[in-house]
Amino acid sequence: MTTSASSTPSESSLASVVHLSGQLDPLLKLGYDQPFSQLHKKYWGIFLNPEDEAGSVKQNSDEGSKDDTDESGDADIIPGCSILHFDHPNVPLKRIWIRADYIRIYDHLRDFYTKMTNSVGAAPAAVITGQPGIGKSLWIYYALWRCLSEKRPVIWRYEGILYLFVQEGVFQLPTHNFHEYFWGNNVVWTLVDSDESPLGVPEELVSHDTRFYVIYTTSPAYERWSHLHKTVRPIILVMNPWTRGEIHRAAPLQLPSPDWKGIDDTYDKFGPIPRLCFSDPDAIRSHLHSISIALSDLRLERFERLIIGAANLSMVDLSQKLCLVRRTHKEDLDSDYDVTPITDYMQTKLAITLRNQDARQQIELYRTCATIPSARGMAGSIFEAICQRRFQDRIAIECVPMVHLDDGGRNLGHSGYRSLQHEELEEIRLDALGDTVALNVRPSDTYEYSDDDLRTLDPLPDVYYIPRITNEVALDSFIWHDGFLYLFQFTVDQRHGIKDGILERLSQLSPSSRFSWRYIFVIPADIDELVCPYPLSPELRKLRPYSSKILVDDRQRQRSIRMGAPEADDAADRDEEPEARPKTSKRKAKEEYEGEDGGEGPEAKKLKPTEEFSQGSSTGMTRKELHSSRKTL
Repeated sequence: MTTSASSTPSESSLASVVHLSGQLDPLLKLGYDQPFSQLHKKYWGIFLNPEDEAGSVKQNSDEGSKDDTDESGDADIIPGCSILHFDHPNVPLKRIWIRADYIRIYDHLRDFYTKMTNSVGAAPAAVITGQPGIGKSLWIYYALWRCLSEKRPVIWRYEGILYLFVQEGVFQLPTHNFHEYFWGNNVVWTLVDSDESPLGVPEELVSHDTRFYVIYTTSPAYERWSHLHKTVRPIILVMNPWTRGEIHRAAPLQLPSPDWKGIDDTYDKFGPIPRLCFSDPDAIRSHLHSISIALSDLRLERFERLIIGAANLSMVDLSQKLCLVRRTHKEDLDSDYDVTPITDYMQTKLAITLRNQDARQQIELYRTCATIPSARGMAGSIFEAICQRRFQDRIAIECVPMVHLDDGGRNLGHSGYRSLQHEELEEIRLDALGDTVALNVRPSDTYEYSDDDLRTLDPLPDVYYIPRITNEVALDSFIWHDGFLYLFQFTVDQRHGIKDGILERLSQLSPSSRFSWRYIFVIPADIDELVCPYPLSPELRKLRPYSSKILVDDRQRQRSIRMGAPEADDAADRDEEPEARPKTSKRKAKEEYEGEDGGEGPEAKKLKPTEEFSQGSSTGMTRKELHSSRKTL
């Protein structure tokens, strides 16, 4: 089913765009049998109905694959997401999945164009950047289709030649002095991909008084667009990486028989990059080999340069493999962007690489990341390296049970450091504080385990187990102490889930049941709250998660010691054995974590009321069921 686009043909005619005079040679019009003319004929003024395609995209993709949603619970499929059939002999993909971000970016650039052309000033321009391999070049094809369907005059730079699409057909512009054909107030959309112009935005298109609205797609390489502000009014947009749901829908378009398990494993290990997820096993092994070689020679000084470069949207080959760039807010195209480790797997790989390097340099790099807003996420690898280094000497932490909430049907685990506005939830939080667990142990030894070790490993008491750098399965560290298996997940994020597959990989380690496992989220002391999406797996739900705060900065730790702050981690520095922590009363727990007057304690702030924490219960029951059960008790 197709529908015609509503537009005024006179606004799209050649005469409305091009200055035709006797002094200029006529433009060369392409024949009707040419591929570009065929695109014009197929799409000009015609909208495809997305519903025709969207229902059949994900055929048989559910079998053998994970849930479509990513860790945030969002597959990012919106109205308009469908298959685009793009028929051109030199375009390798004939069927393209229209991503939600493709739609958002085009709509945003259309609004930006309208705003800029209705004001006095230089012509607008736009740069679309983002993670390499996520389909920025494919966005060009989508944008061309949208322009044609909306009867919008558009120029496509292809193989060094400018092609103009207007009402009458497709015209080829001359290679020199082409700007003389454009005049008046009309500013023409001009699509340029970095594959066509790898050195940057072509200067002839962004000269003073240009009549071209240049939209340039490129990997993060600031030097390619750094000069734009001198002649035009540019906007820089970051395209978000793919969700798992998008990967699942695009896979059948590129692979005759998708290996869903292989696709999901690649997604979890190496990132939400379709170019990798759809690669064959040999290419994946080559990718892993190149990462291993690079990490073997990685030092903190170079890692710092990589982080700062990525934070300034300048990524080299290695940082493209280690770092992920995404917008802070998905729906807000003007929002800031964050740089994080590309996956949890790569974060642990980095931590293993960096954990035995200079401790002071580790802390200095952590401070650097913490002071650059866009690089805050990369502090996770440094934080994990610092913690693994310290835990080899002594583990002295207090572990607070996370509170189970129910947010609109989505079960969440919430750290219990800050007070909750809802009375019943606050009571649950105080109960959790009373169940705080103190872990204080000096490991008798440190053992670097391999992937093969996990199949037969029988953990010895008080031995700190850390992953070997050559491991393909990157798990965090663990220790068997006093009848419990403590599993450590280091994170600087305010939202983090329990790693998939952990039960399968560690099921043979514990001589006791999984009720004796304690899954600890270790977080920096400056994180006010941590939210953990409740696992879908019934087995994973048996792992009651805890959270534990760690002071990273040595100066803060020493200051805390001098002030007498009750930090289990500080007791290790004083070489004292902390007393066993008895079960605490609700009132006492509240005083210890918030101060006797109910104000802010040494590590906690008052929780601002949010809808997310207004519907919860510790058992997954509704408020009415929870209230009734309390009356019964």
